[in-house]
Amino acid sequence: MGTILVIGPVPPPYTGTEVMTQILLNSRLTQHYRVFHMNTSRQRPVHTKGHFDLLNVLWGGWHVLRLAGLLARRRPDVVVLPFAQNRAASLRDGLFVVMASVAGARVLAILHNSTFREFYDRCGVLFQRFLRLVLKRIDRVIVLAAFLLEQFGGLVQQNRLRVCYNGVDPEPFRRQQDTRSEASKVRCLFVGHLSHAKGAFDVLKAFRLAASQCPGLGLTMIGAPIRVERNVTTAVPGEEQWETSLAEAVTACPGQIQVPGVVTGDDKARLFQVSDIFILPSYSEAFPVSVLEAMAASMPVIVTPVGALPEVLEAGTNALFVRPGDPEQLGHAIVQLATDQNRRQRMGKANRELVDDRFTVSHFENRLIEILAELDRPSALGPND
Repeated sequence: MGTILVIGPVPPPYTGTEVMTQILLNSRLTQHYRVFHMNTSRQRPVHTKGHFDLLNVLWGGWHVLRLAGLLARRRPDVVVLPFAQNRAASLRDGLFVVMASVAGARVLAILHNSTFREFYDRCGVLFQRFLRLVLKRIDRVIVLAAFLLEQFGGLVQQNRLRVCYNGVDPEPFRRQQDTRSEASKVRCLFVGHLSHAKGAFDVLKAFRLAASQCPGLGLTMIGAPIRVERNVTTAVPGEEQWETSLAEAVTACPGQIQVPGVVTGDDKARLFQVSDIFILPSYSEAFPVSVLEAMAASMPVIVTPVGALPEVLEAGTNALFVRPGDPEQLGHAIVQLATDQNRRQRMGKANRELVDDRFTVSHFENRLIEILAELDRPSALGPND
């Protein structure tokens, strides 16, 4: 039995990377390997991720020292870590990769986002050289959808790229009885950061349009606003704009919008069970866990064609696809499903079956174990050129 060091954050906050790290640590991996964990959770606001500030620099330096000690004491055969797509965090993760490789460990990196190529192209020449050096030392690069493989053209050899779809435990989200609503009291659900990138502002605009045609429509938005929203190109104010937009929507639709904040565990599963339509009009994604949770709860989903979603979901059967940044089209899609209970039920049933067939935690575990088994076969590794 080999030894695996898993590097990564665990909840809170409940973002994709944290959730999947927790799933990994709780998986059947521990039946095949000795697994230990280096927790990189910072317990700082989400908007500070990827930002160069003194606390992040000190925190990153502390993790480098911790990893050096763990590599010396534990001598893991494999190091598994998420690889970030911003300068500050990718510098830290790159140092982790180099340290693990120099220590003789195989390195498996999981990319939870879909914008690596965009990030790489915007980096300066020196940082691009650093990234190429790091990528050469990674034995397996895992992405969450097949179409994401193309962003590593010229950077990573095909024989070191693998696809491993996210998976969820569907049982907590299974409806105990038929809780679906009539058209007059349909409830929509959004789960994610209350941010521009997740489409939260578009949801509020779209809901106001839909509610004017479906007076009994309801909306629950789980999540917290981000004070400053950062991506690879810019930073924009988020929390203040969110409060203004929410106040306007609540005034226009009194009693129809609920924003309970961050909800987890059984309370979160219950909200999935009693909701009828899931909405996530993100501007970019890899493979959002929240969509899988909604599908496990037998809900139809309204999403944008980003990340793995158009790869794994069939339009009309599993999802209604809308353009990012188009609240009018989103509102029309909400009305379509809110006024057609039979369609909601058909799509919800198809989504539950799809999760059971392809996207459970067991599927995720099996695929990851397959990839790890490759690292035990020297002939399967190939040169890292």
